[in-house]
Amino acid sequence: MNTDKHGYARKNPSHLEGEWWQEGLWKKLVLPLIVLELLAPLRRLIQALDVELQAATKAMAAEAPQELPLGLGELSYEILEREICQWDRFKNRRQVASYTGMCPKEDTSDQRRFQGSINKHGNPRLRTVLVEASWRLMQFQPDYKAVAKWRKVLADPKPPGASASKSRWPSAVSSAWIGGGYAPIAARRRTWA
Repeated sequence: MNTDKHGYARKNPSHLEGEWWQEGLWKKLVLPLIVLELLAPLRRLIQALDVELQAATKAMAAEAPQELPLGLGELSYEILEREICQWDRFKNRRQVASYTGMCPKEDTSDQRRFQGSINKHGNPRLRTVLVEASWRLMQFQPDYKAVAKWRKVLADPKPPGASASKSRWPSAVSSAWIGGGYAPIAARRRTWA
């Protein structure tokens, strides 16, 4: 087992982790020569794609307006706008929540009612942007009314009886977002029914 100078276990240097194709990490890889030769063409392709991706990301972010809603950066705003296309197509908050997949699961029968985490039906790219915006909202505006309202739920990352991977906070924070915490610049005057 590899250990550092303090005797703690060190990760195996032959594992490909992070951006292993970058020059600094590529030189640190301890792999058999045959594996390095097999990875070299793949590394060149990844580097070329990485350059293209960075250029496309900068171009997309450059199209964002100067005035952005609080909690959204240029790239997040552009992804949100491109995925929604037309805000006017939604008649109420439930339609927005359904499109984003930020509705809580519900299992109701007779006297029994169970509400779970978000159902994840809908647009995954849009849901990712909303979850990231929710993280920023909780971090940079902890006194925001919707965050304060859901503070107990947000403090406990998983609901009672849920597995370790389940979390309740996206549905709680999304209810604040979809409930009027965010509206695009063009539709800020619109009131959701």
